[in-house]
Amino acid sequence: MNRIISTIKHSVLKDTEITDTKLLLTFRWRSVETDYPRQFILPSYQRAYDWDKEQIDVLVEDIYSFKQKYYENQKGKFLKYYLGNIILIDTKENYQLLDGQQRITTYSLIFIVLQKYFQIYINEHSDNKDPQIQSNVKSSLEYFQNLSDINNDDSRALNIKKLSPLIYSYLTSDKEMLSYAYHHKIGDPLSNKRHKIVKGYKNILDKFAYLYNSQKGMSIKELNEISPITQFRFLESFYNFFFDEFSEHLIILLNKGNEFDVFERINDRGKPLNSFWLTRNLISHHGEKLEENLKNGRFKDITRRFDENIQSNLKNKQRGHFNPELAKRFLLAHWNMNQWSDDQKTKSSETQYMYQFRDFAKIKFQRPQTFENFLESLEKSSLYLTEIKFEGPEIFKDQKNLSSKKDEIYNELDCLRATSFSQWYPLYLAVRQNESVNAEIILELLSIINKIYVNHNILNEYSPAAVEQFFCEQAKKLYKSNNLKYDLDSLYKAAEQFKCDNFNEKFEDLVCGNANSKYILMKIERHLNKSGFNFSSSIELEHIMPKKWDEHWKKVQFKNGVLNQDIWEENLNKLGNLTLLINKQNNKANNKDFIFKKDNIYNDETLKITKDDKIGIMKYDKWTDEEINKRQKLLSETAKSIWEF
Repeated sequence: MNRIISTIKHSVLKDTEITDTKLLLTFRWRSVETDYPRQFILPSYQRAYDWDKEQIDVLVEDIYSFKQKYYENQKGKFLKYYLGNIILIDTKENYQLLDGQQRITTYSLIFIVLQKYFQIYINEHSDNKDPQIQSNVKSSLEYFQNLSDINNDDSRALNIKKLSPLIYSYLTSDKEMLSYAYHHKIGDPLSNKRHKIVKGYKNILDKFAYLYNSQKGMSIKELNEISPITQFRFLESFYNFFFDEFSEHLIILLNKGNEFDVFERINDRGKPLNSFWLTRNLISHHGEKLEENLKNGRFKDITRRFDENIQSNLKNKQRGHFNPELAKRFLLAHWNMNQWSDDQKTKSSETQYMYQFRDFAKIKFQRPQTFENFLESLEKSSLYLTEIKFEGPEIFKDQKNLSSKKDEIYNELDCLRATSFSQWYPLYLAVRQNESVNAEIILELLSIINKIYVNHNILNEYSPAAVEQFFCEQAKKLYKSNNLKYDLDSLYKAAEQFKCDNFNEKFEDLVCGNANSKYILMKIERHLNKSGFNFSSSIELEHIMPKKWDEHWKKVQFKNGVLNQDIWEENLNKLGNLTLLINKQNNKANNKDFIFKKDNIYNDETLKITKDDKIGIMKYDKWTDEEINKRQKLLSETAKSIWEF
């Protein structure tokens, strides 16, 4: 039978232990009947800390307004603030935290911030001779020590000694970031700004500074500009809120057996799971169930396998951070390349995928081989995604069927990376999963994708989403193909439906955004440079007639008169007025006149888009709308040989 236990005022906690990267908290619940020790663990399907500013603000503001209403206004006669349910699964060996992790981790960050504020107060006012302030400093020292006992960092893991339990994710990065927050000095710049723990810590710092003065927000530097007594009253009231009798929560103990179903149902509160965390949680849950039944070690540590082989591939290799939006796009691309269900004919949105995958996992993952096949396929797709998004050409060097043309493949992918176009991912993943794939097939596939993008999206100006259904249908065929060469020929014929009928005319008049302009020029450069030039991240788009023209260009004679605002706007973003620069020379070029740029900047460039005898810039002695239109027409002729069906 499930049991509900009222929360005690304090839990008696022992030191934490770290086992297999999981945080184990040992403590004693005081109930009416008896005292009993249990281990407190986070189950593998729990996600890392994921609260944003919105959730943190709601919690802190709610606590603050309650505290104001029931403590300050009623002079200590108050009701208790309900912190919500903490739901645990009673496994008889330990308690698994099912609901409450995000809130309690946020409390951990509040404790850390509160400790830092007490330290500020002590440092600022310890020499003050006022008896009241001296008494406040003495109390602050006591409160600071109590918080130090809770927040004390030991071997990069917080050491729990007493008072309320602090929970944080078993993921190494979360533990490290909590340790980082504890050691951070207020006023120092924050590193790891992208990490959710660090973002949460900063949000709480800012929120505390704001609430210090109810009339307006105050920066941390302004802490000592308000009354020391007011400062102390604010800090003490927050401290008492957590560590006196201001708050309570309800502990709900559930018997083991239906924990994952409960976990899914309660995740519509707080911040819901996205498709990536749902997938991770379902795979962890079903893998553990299979291991429970098989007991052969085949699916042991399934969560770690997912994190090391899939989640790690979704980190930016240069910046080292996990990209949740990319993770969601990856899962949809993987699902839509096959959809794993013969009766699913259309592409799935994220919401549709989440329902479909739940049903699929519930039925199909009962069979160990189906579970293993799906997981292996997901691992492969995550690796192939790194080819699309992050890696250099060396990622192909150990793949014998691709290594001979690794530079060509990389450069084709690099051009597509310059755009926001991602609807083609299912096609690429499907072909890469096919065992008969080779370099020529990959290059042919990318050529078709490029043709569709330029004809359909850039020239005809249709939304990329309009071709998404087509890509998903074709991906399913290619994933199961027994003859990739034949099916790619069929794909080319089917793709002709996206052909732009008046290619030259539209290209000669083309004006597009910076991303697409850069993509087009990079592709033309690749076409001209047969040696296989590898682009670097420092390559920049250059406006020959510059964005700021009024200093060096105001006397240039154009067809309809001296350059003015209207003529400038008409010609600035035409492809004929654009080129590419490398080695960050764009800063040097600035807004100089054409002859200066030609002699001092463009003359030193190696890119053919600038130096080529036909479509380059060096043959011109002046730069007006006549030269811009002439060059755009020449670019159109080259573009036709690359992108026309």
